[in-house]
Amino acid sequence: MADEASVIAVICANLGCVEYDDLLQMAAVEDLENIIKNRDIFTVIQQNKSKKILVTTSIRRCRARECQESCSDLHLCKFDLLGQCNTQRCKYGHSLEAEHNSRLLREHNLQDLSKDQLRVLLLQNDSSLLPNVCVSYNKGSGEFGNCPDKEACIRLHVCEKYIRGLCDGSSECNRCHDFYEPHPMKTLQARGVGSQLIGSLLLIYRNILTLKDHRNAQDKPGARSKENPKFSNRTRVPESLQRNAVTGNVICLSFIRGNCKYGDKCWRVHFGAPYKWEVEVDEVWIDLPDNEVIERDYCDPAKIHSVGSEPVCFDTMMQGVHRVRRLSTVSSVIEPTFSHTTKWIWYWENEYNNWIEYGSIKEMHRLSSITSEELEKKYLQFQQDNTHDVVKFAAGKQFYELNFRDMKQRNEISSTERAIRRRPLFVSLFNVRTARTSRRGPTSSSHTGVPGFWDKTAVPESGFQRVLLNASHKDYVRVQEHFSKTMKDFRILTIERVQNKELWEDFQTKRERMKKANSHKKYGEAERLLFHGTNIRNVDAICRQNFDMRVSGANATVYGQGSYFARDAKYSHDYTDHYAERSMFACRVLVGQYTKGESHYRRPPARDAAGNLYDSCVNNVREPTIYVVFERSQVYPEFLITYEKSRCEPNCKCDQHKLTSQGKQYRLRFN
Repeated sequence: MADEASVIAVICANLGCVEYDDLLQMAAVEDLENIIKNRDIFTVIQQNKSKKILVTTSIRRCRARECQESCSDLHLCKFDLLGQCNTQRCKYGHSLEAEHNSRLLREHNLQDLSKDQLRVLLLQNDSSLLPNVCVSYNKGSGEFGNCPDKEACIRLHVCEKYIRGLCDGSSECNRCHDFYEPHPMKTLQARGVGSQLIGSLLLIYRNILTLKDHRNAQDKPGARSKENPKFSNRTRVPESLQRNAVTGNVICLSFIRGNCKYGDKCWRVHFGAPYKWEVEVDEVWIDLPDNEVIERDYCDPAKIHSVGSEPVCFDTMMQGVHRVRRLSTVSSVIEPTFSHTTKWIWYWENEYNNWIEYGSIKEMHRLSSITSEELEKKYLQFQQDNTHDVVKFAAGKQFYELNFRDMKQRNEISSTERAIRRRPLFVSLFNVRTARTSRRGPTSSSHTGVPGFWDKTAVPESGFQRVLLNASHKDYVRVQEHFSKTMKDFRILTIERVQNKELWEDFQTKRERMKKANSHKKYGEAERLLFHGTNIRNVDAICRQNFDMRVSGANATVYGQGSYFARDAKYSHDYTDHYAERSMFACRVLVGQYTKGESHYRRPPARDAAGNLYDSCVNNVREPTIYVVFERSQVYPEFLITYEKSRCEPNCKCDQHKLTSQGKQYRLRFN
């Protein structure tokens, strides 16, 4: 036991993980191999020819405000562990020598640990102490990836591949690689993490992810040990069928379209279809030969296995004794404007054993109040945070709850349960190839070069057309939320999308140029949704020709003689007509790299000795609310908002006053 305690102390003193060969020299104990066989305490990770040893423990910090002595958790102040506690005023425990804590540490053979060593052990084992790495942030593009909470997210916005040691933090990756950056630092400080711990967090988080991967591998159906004789005589996989391990299981959309710029460095899977079925043989994942046949069967909710002499069981994801997995592109609800995403459909089984899509017309008189797309959004959120596993909805006069954990639908009155299934919409490989070819082929259509979410019936070859958005449209809701953060006393009458093919192409061209020019920077084009108030007589001219930089400074030139755009609609409101109905644009603006503006600037100043200019000017570099742009191609006047003073009472409960802020600025995505 003394030798075991000594090994634990050595590993914790080295931030919770030590290579086996180094541990042999540092621990100075006999029979180390037998000591680390205690899997309740030591986790052994084999990596190529080396072994890493990590310490695990079941002991946790007690989270109750008042607790009995019979408690099996440590009575320690969370903020003391994290390095930010004022011990003079704190009423929680700080001493390892306290009778309760001392007894528990002896029971777990941790009595030799200093507080610093115990801190490391708890940080990498107790999930309540540090914020989780945000999974959604590590998907998608833009400053916040696919994170729905954006700036308000309480999870850690740091590149997961960097934490795992699979990313070097180069300019080719646009995610955060520094715990001292504003969002990670704010998140950590909100959890009480002291500045003295920040420098150790990279290795601690790496250990957390390593232990998590190890647990997940052990928990998977069919998980087995190499020493299991049941599998020892199997034929080895031919070298030609083996491939390098891929860190993720998401297929690259850009590769399917034929334009992935990262090549071999891309962390996503490169495959020519939006789905890929694989089987694990000798711990290597290899392609299943009947990819499209298996996919077709899987897309049928009535089927629980594929056809053929070696069927794949969809419930257990096994083919005989071998594990099977399905790789796919991201869900269509995450990237709604992209082609080749995976559209997941949710079904329930009726009393006649027919599978019915949620919200479909097949349900007739009992059309559900929730759609398949809405369920998919809630399911992805459940996968991310492992909470909110129950969804309540109505169908006709009946009320139901749907449970993601057991994939059941239950009638709240009769308690009748129905099975539910989540299956993708089938896409043939022929259709994938056809779509890819049509994207590359020449065309004279006026639709070429315009985003997929535009109304294709309203795209003139020249000039513009405004498309009225329905109040339930996602773009309407997004703009309305942003507008209402600072304009709660005003009511939106209409929001129209401006569709001008020529201006859009100019904007896209400028965006690509800025991205290349600023490729060494994290956010090369730095796109924002910003407001611009104007007179009603200028609206059509702006929709047709964009903003005229020569006259844009007529109302304000404090930060330069260009076009002014504001983060807050309230600022732009002051530059609209004083009529009952007012007009304001919500624009896509490429702000790029910016600096503090001056009234005499007719263009941005130089940012380096080579004479390269900043892209825009602002009122405050640390937290800009006003942006000045000097080139019209950096702006696309995307939405025209018509609004008026609200006639609501002060405590009105209408939709316009229910809106809540979800962050300071929006980053937009498009193809």
